[in-house]
Amino acid sequence: MKELVHCRAMESLYRQGAALHPEDSWKLLAEAEKWRHKALDQIAARFEECNGAGAGGAEDLPLVA
Repeated sequence: MKELVHCRAMESLYRQGAALHPEDSWKLLAEAEKWRHKALDQIAARFEECNGAGAGGAEDLPLVA
């Protein structure tokens, strides 16, 4: 979770930097996008971790007729 917070904070900082420095905005926005993708990777990994941790998941739930 700390890694996700870090990625989101870095993305935000680069986006703010792009707003303050329009001459370098293309570089700063590219960096922000890199951090956004890292955050999405963290979310996906956490999702997989949570869904894979169960002993079967939804398949083991009884069917209601």
